[in-house]
Order: sequence, then C-alpha cells, then structure tokens
Amino acid sequence: MTYKTCTSKKICLTLLISLTAVLVQAQNNYFTTVTLQMENNFAFPVFNHKEDSFTTKKMNAFLQISELELIKGYEKKNPFERVAIGLKNPVPGKEMIQYVLNQNNERLLSVAFTESYCNWGCNYWCTYYNFNSKTGELVYLKDLFTQEGYVAFRQMLSSKRLQGYEERKSKLDSTSRADYLNLPNCYEIDPLQDFTIRNDSLLIDGTKCFGEGLAKMDLNPINGFTLKELKKYLNTYGMILFGFSKGDLKIQSSHQLPQLFSGNIGNDSIYLILNVMPDISFTGIHFNRNDGVSRQLMGKIVNGQLLLTEMDASGKEQGYLEANFNGPMLEGVQLNKERSIKKTFKVHL
Repeated sequence: MTYKTCTSKKICLTLLISLTAVLVQAQNNYFTTVTLQMENNFAFPVFNHKEDSFTTKKMNAFLQISELELIKGYEKKNPFERVAIGLKNPVPGKEMIQYVLNQNNERLLSVAFTESYCNWGCNYWCTYYNFNSKTGELVYLKDLFTQEGYVAFRQMLSSKRLQGYEERKSKLDSTSRADYLNLPNCYEIDPLQDFTIRNDSLLIDGTKCFGEGLAKMDLNPINGFTLKELKKYLNTYGMILFGFSKGDLKIQSSHQLPQLFSGNIGNDSIYLILNVMPDISFTGIHFNRNDGVSRQLMGKIVNGQLLLTEMDASGKEQGYLEANFNGPMLEGVQLNKERSIKKTFKVHL
C-alpha cells in the first residue's frame, strides 16, 4: 500500500475517474463482481468465477485482509467495521474506499483503489493490485521481464520520469525544491509495485516519490508504455500474461512479496500476508479463519531465521512468530507474549 499526503487527493481521484470509463465499456469480463457498499464513500469488489473458486477465494482473501482487515462473513455487522471512520473508534479510520477494474480477462485481473484515512487531517493514496487470473497470485513487473530486459525497462522508465527535470529544477521555490531534488534517488529505489494494466497499456504511478510541495505542482506522476513497446524485453511469463504468446499461466509464479500464504497455527487455520520492505525488514498480517482475529506483523531476519512480532489493532504486542523459509513454505512456531506457550506454525503459497 502506498500512502500519500492529502494534496494527492486530486491526483488519485482524477486517475479513478479517468479509468472508470474503461470499466463502463468493458465487455466479456472473466470474473463476475459483486460490490460491497456503505453510503456513498465505500465500495469494495468481491470476485467470483463459477469454474474456479480456489483462485477467486485467494484473491478475495488477499484484498479483504489487506484493505478491510477481515474476510467477508466474519464481520459482526458491516464488512467495513474494522477500518471505516465512525464504525470503529470515531477517529482515526478510513473515510473512503473506491475502486475501478482496469483489466478483467482470462490472464489478468487488475484493480485500483483510491482511499483516504483521517485523523487530525486526511491522507489520500492509490493502491494497485494485479493478479494472475489462473493462480490468484499477485503479479509484479520484475516477474515479467528477462533479467536484461528489466534493466532496460527501468532505464526507459527513468528517462520518461525525469524528462524536463533539469529545466524545471531552476524554477522551483523553496517549498518544492527539496522534494524535487530527491526525485531521481526515490525513482531509483522504487520497487515499481504501483502499476496497473489497462487494455494494451502499462501505467506506472510514481506519486509515492512526491512530497507535499511536488503534489501542488503541475506534474503528472503517471507514466505509460504500450505493451508492444515492451514485447522484446519480456520473458515467457510476460509474453503469456500480455497475450503475445499462448501458454499455461497456472505454471507461472511470482518470486516477489507480498503474497498470500495459507496454513495453520496449531489447530487454527490462517491466512498470512507477508511483505518485505526496502530496508529488508518484514511487515504483514495474519487472519485466523477460526475466530476472525487478525494480527499485524513486524520483524526481520536474524541469523537466517524470520522473527516476527504479533500486534493487535492498537499496536500492543500479543506474541511472536519464529520461522524459516523452505521453498514456498514458511515453517516454525508461534509463542505467546510470555513465551510460555508454543504452537506449530506452517504456511505455504
């Protein structure tokens, strides 16, 4: 998820409005969609495919845990009750969730959200999810290019992003200058997770590199490529996903995080989402499918072992996970807060 300052509201809403036209015109959608709604501010998709409940269950779980902190069916009254302002403690909370489908075919499901979170002020951000329609795994750009092709692609993107950079630099006031001078550094380390595929175009959002000063400027954070421009840089996965060649997407997989894991803690069935941050620390959330309780996760790898602290919604420590990666599996133990009770922990992609 990418958080933006309140000055990015115009950017996010403009993007949502411009993409909505695609949704209206879309035909022959691969997944059917039911929208969960609350008043005018909240709209959230639930996907279904009559011949592939496994994939839709996986995608729905990832989206709902990530954005709603629960899975539909576990709510007491309202699916937005854990995140919406006014349903939880009056503040802080989410004041808006809206979405648009940019691609919905047998290869790819691409959905974009515009959201806001309010406390003393409000932050606005856009969030993007791109799923392999056959596996339910998240797709990342690095998955789709050859090693040399990805380097070339990033160079092309950098050139587009920084076009006119030197000319604008000399015209900036003091409030914008520091943010603007940092743009090349931020773009260089950008993991490129904020992207969406719309028809035959790849759109990449660079707003997370914009500080408050830049958000007020007339700068377009969205850069795009036609898929044909990228064809010669793609690997087998990318060629199939973008429709340039035929192949079985069920055997293609991502090597990036975050992804959804499923498995058990003791006798309880859980979902777990794990993400690695730029500083190589880890964040995440796990959701207990027996009682509906979710726990935020934060930690790092120490001596080859992943050590995670479990926290409740208020940030208080509730326990610990100690685990090791074993291919697509994560295995270890859960310890309670006093470290006196130990349960087995095992999840897999």
